[in-house]
Amino acid sequence: MRRWRTVRCLFFLAAILAFQAGGVAAQDSARDRLVSTVGSLAQAWAVGAEAVVVTHLRSERIALSLEGEAAASLPLRHATVAVREYMRGFEQGEARVVRAELAGDGGGSGFAELRWSARRVGTGQRLEYTVFLGMRQDGAGWMVEEIRVMR
Repeated sequence: MRRWRTVRCLFFLAAILAFQAGGVAAQDSARDRLVSTVGSLAQAWAVGAEAVVVTHLRSERIALSLEGEAAASLPLRHATVAVREYMRGFEQGEARVVRAELAGDGGGSGFAELRWSARRVGTGQRLEYTVFLGMRQDGAGWMVEEIRVMR
């Protein structure tokens, strides 16, 4: 009888450890996909490929704050136009990912920080920006639900 309890206890502990390991592996996989998506977004942002950036916008409302404007929650159509117009005001620049992390809520959200430098169209001055992206997991991929650009 005692042996049977020990076996059951060991089986139960093994099941818990396997479940936790699976959760860690799933989290690592989600983070890898987030980092990959954010890397693609940084490349697109750097070269002014606004068409690529807007394909990553979430199909609901987008929280948007572009260079000091008050944050607004816009429908996808309006957010797409705003991002396109904003990005067209700059020449090709450089962008790099500073960090991309999963949020601690376990609910499929994450965030990223980019450093972006570019020239405004018609000027020679290179400007430095920080771009914050709020991300939401959508199936196997990640979509942008918030963009904040700050100088």
